[in-house]
Amino acid sequence: ELLSFLSSTEISEKPFPRDQQETLPHQHPRSIRMRMELCRAAAPYVDTGPQHHV
Repeated sequence: ELLSFLSSTEISEKPFPRDQQETLPHQHPRSIRMRMELCRAAAPYVDTGPQHHV
């Protein structure tokens, strides 16, 4: 369920095609920051390796 949430969030996060986003440099840092914050928020769920498995 979390995976589907992450993928849907990533899709809605980037409304522009990748090549079009290249022409909007001001859009890039914000997308990177949003992606970093999203990864940080999801880290407790995603980074559960075999040794941390409950």
